[in-house]
Amino acid sequence: MKKKMAAISIVSMIFIIMVTTAVPVAAQVEWPQFQKDEVNTGICNEKVIGRSVNWNVMTHTNQWMAAGINVVPIVAKDVPDHGDVVFVLDCTGNVSGYNVTTGDPIWSPQFTMCNAAEGSFELSTPAYHDGILYVATSKGNLSVGEGRVTAIYARNGTIREYASVGSSGYQLNTPITYADDKIYVGNWKGTSSSSTDYGTYYCLNASNVSDLIWERTAPYITGYNGAGAAIIGDYIVYGDDKANVTCLNKDDGTFVSYFNVSEEFGITPVEEIRSSIMYNDDTGRIYFTAKKSTSAHDGYGDGHLYAVEFDKTDGTFNDTGDSWVYDLWHSTSTPVYHDGRIYVGGGQKMYSGNCPDGKVCCVNAADGSLIWEWNNTIDPQVDCLRVKASPAIAVDGSDLYIYVTSNNPNGRLYCLNENGEMLWYYEPSESSDSGEYISQGATIYNNSAGEMRVFFGNDAGKLYALDEGMCGDVNADGTVNAFDVAKVRKRATDPNYYLNSPWAADATGDGAVNAFDVAKVRKRAADPNYILNCCCDD
Repeated sequence: MKKKMAAISIVSMIFIIMVTTAVPVAAQVEWPQFQKDEVNTGICNEKVIGRSVNWNVMTHTNQWMAAGINVVPIVAKDVPDHGDVVFVLDCTGNVSGYNVTTGDPIWSPQFTMCNAAEGSFELSTPAYHDGILYVATSKGNLSVGEGRVTAIYARNGTIREYASVGSSGYQLNTPITYADDKIYVGNWKGTSSSSTDYGTYYCLNASNVSDLIWERTAPYITGYNGAGAAIIGDYIVYGDDKANVTCLNKDDGTFVSYFNVSEEFGITPVEEIRSSIMYNDDTGRIYFTAKKSTSAHDGYGDGHLYAVEFDKTDGTFNDTGDSWVYDLWHSTSTPVYHDGRIYVGGGQKMYSGNCPDGKVCCVNAADGSLIWEWNNTIDPQVDCLRVKASPAIAVDGSDLYIYVTSNNPNGRLYCLNENGEMLWYYEPSESSDSGEYISQGATIYNNSAGEMRVFFGNDAGKLYALDEGMCGDVNADGTVNAFDVAKVRKRATDPNYYLNSPWAADATGDGAVNAFDVAKVRKRAADPNYILNCCCDD
């Protein structure tokens, strides 16, 4: 009998081990700098659903709610004493960190000031590595002061050291790129319409940002505004306001080569590269966008999506016929590559109308031909859609979750699928229309426990964390109750009735909110076990 019981126990243990090992475990997703890594891929190979607010926190904005957060939040995993943390820089130059799942501040005091005095806006996305947060600030005042790079202990928010970078009147307006114990950032000086001086790209020692490893000032009037670098092998590659893409040795700043896209592709007028460079090793190309504010296209300007061959073995730009250009109109969006396709946002007017209309495009990565485009002008609650930011994409097998923000009143975080169909959106409700603008993109997070978050900030100065949410829970309080029933009923009778998460009202998943949805949500409120079938639920 003992032998039989032992055999049963062994079989049971083997079965438990087999079952345990067969259960998929979500990988931990880190997003420690702009578009995730040093080549700006913008891809997360995990299913991440973010459609209802889990938590939000106020940072800083101005009295008009017209500045707030204009950089992408970044996510660092295993921060000493805190675990996984989302960091964000606000318009004043204050940086702060929050527990990714609870939203609790990790520092006391909550904020660390990175400027000598408060500024009015900041445009450089920070970077994180090995317990240190790197922040570039400029006070946001044209022709006032110079840039500053600050290294902060992520554990407690204290400053390790800081360094002044550049001359008075220059702003550090590119994301910080981290790679191999170095950080890279560019500066810019100009007006709202043009660069007015010679911009410089800097390489600083990540172990001591006061140690300038090299700097390269452009030999012509230009600047680096939003033009983040990609670190490709031994090289750093970045664009500028004169349509030049420059390649240097990343370790010593030695000039290697350049490529002028306006000259090579015959584009006039000369366009400004205001996106980061994205590199894909499978295609051997760099991808980026450029724009020019002109009277073309009803006054909303020109712009293109570019694909340029790049040889990472010697740092040269090639033209064997595989480079291409796509007429995107005005854009500052950094493209994302996945499975032979490029996904990118268009920032300004693409269609007729009285305000900037934008779109998201999917383009064939091989030849630049259009596969699909999406805009949201059919939504009666949205007068226009302005997409300035870069997409962030979560990949689940053949399914894509493409997150993109809109920089306009009623600013939203949208999620599209791989076919360019909108799955859902989330719209914050701020007290001022100006606070609803979302100029930068989203950040994707998933941990080993399968807890999902999508982060973004807006002009109101709020940092939002979205999770999967609950079907029927239209007010996102974690339950389905009579309040939700009342809101769904109002939306069914009035399509313009405001809901933060309208996807949760569509309990039948048929794309409309009507009396059938009201009935289903009412049943769920009475019976927590009653099954609803909202969009994209498993």
